[in-house]
Amino acid sequence: MKYFNHTLKLSLATIIFLSLSGCSVAVQQLSQEEINTSSKADLAELKTVQQPVLAPISIDEAIQRALMYNRDHKLKTLEAQFEEKQLAMAEYGMWPTLMAQGGYTNRSNTSASNSRNVLTNGQTYDYSTSTDDDVKTAEARISWNIIDFGLSYVRAKQQADKVLIAQERQRKMDNQIEQDIREAYWKAVSAQNLLAQIEPVIVEVRQSIDESKQLETSLTGNLMDSLSFRREMLDILISLQNFRKDLLNAKPRLAVLMGMVPGTPFELSGKIDEKAIKTLHLDMEKMEMLAFAHRPELMESRYQNRISLQETKAAMLSLLPSISFDAGTNYTSNSYAYNNSWFDYGAHVSMNLFKVFTINDLQERAKMGENVAQEQQKAVAMAILTQVHLADIRYNEALEGWDASNQYYTVVQKISDISEKANANNIGTKQQLSREKLSKLIANVKRDIAYAEVQNSYGNLFFSIGLPNNSHQIEQIVQP
Repeated sequence: MKYFNHTLKLSLATIIFLSLSGCSVAVQQLSQEEINTSSKADLAELKTVQQPVLAPISIDEAIQRALMYNRDHKLKTLEAQFEEKQLAMAEYGMWPTLMAQGGYTNRSNTSASNSRNVLTNGQTYDYSTSTDDDVKTAEARISWNIIDFGLSYVRAKQQADKVLIAQERQRKMDNQIEQDIREAYWKAVSAQNLLAQIEPVIVEVRQSIDESKQLETSLTGNLMDSLSFRREMLDILISLQNFRKDLLNAKPRLAVLMGMVPGTPFELSGKIDEKAIKTLHLDMEKMEMLAFAHRPELMESRYQNRISLQETKAAMLSLLPSISFDAGTNYTSNSYAYNNSWFDYGAHVSMNLFKVFTINDLQERAKMGENVAQEQQKAVAMAILTQVHLADIRYNEALEGWDASNQYYTVVQKISDISEKANANNIGTKQQLSREKLSKLIANVKRDIAYAEVQNSYGNLFFSIGLPNNSHQIEQIVQP
């Protein structure tokens, strides 16, 4: 017996030691091989073969590629799908609970006992048992709580609104991507058209600066004229370098928005089309109504307001008594039991009486949540209203900027043609010809930028009212 007790204690100590050892977790960094493997996998996934670029990309194709391959768009799509799965899980909360369990019990000795008579205080010394040494049990029970059902229903309604919020955020992302693509696309078109013209002109400007230095050194000609000319050329050089810096970033930014790997070569089919520019007289009241009906941010705040109202219902339900019903079937292998299997059912009512003291606080908190949601909705509505009016102002300013830039380009082009003819007839000077060539290029750059701003501001009209750029509903807000 002593040997048995010693063995039992040793076994228990061993089990406790192993259990405690298993609960400890050591810090383990990723190995360099694991990091390299993960890096290769990440790069391979980012460089997944997309639809090949077989022709110059139009703006519609650029938007389509962005919606298909853009990582932010994919993230919002996955978030919407995740909320839909959450809704499916929330609906399960309204179901009754069905539990099934089985058990097995074994004793190392018989569970026996005697008894004492409570009236005579006499004790019987005959030991008896009513339980087998080995007992198997099984139970299947269904239960349903009315309050839990009500709360689960409210939570499911809230989750349904969260699904709609995720969809509105996805739509907002789509509209934002379309607007970003439009802005990046026309800048990239300008870059594609102008970079090839800017580089040789920069070389020519530097040559002119070097020549003016030589004239200054040789002391031939007017020193003041030479310095003034060099200052003018340096101003132009700085302007050209700034233009080039902005243009060099245009196509890589567009490639990123389209989900392309940096460095992927592609051409754009967009051209400056003066006929595509139209003066729109917009009905601001209709624009405001369309914006309030379609802007994703305002729709999201409306759904959030509904969630707050549902939260008030949930708070009130939590104060009610808990009423539950259950029924089940049972089995035991105990040979001493008169009935080895049976069925039972019942009902239960319970309530935390201290919750009565929280009624006022719960109501105030719920009301405060509703007020916060309503104020957020008003703030969003005011911001959207401001954006609609700013979009209209921006579009009109862009039209005026385009008209001025186009006229300026026409005038500079005529002057440049006259200077070239004069230089051909040995009338004008080389310096005058260089000035006019540079002015023509800068005028062309400004004209392209003004055209891009018109296109961007036109797209911003759609964005401000929450509609996609290809929507025909813009006709509803155009005054005849």
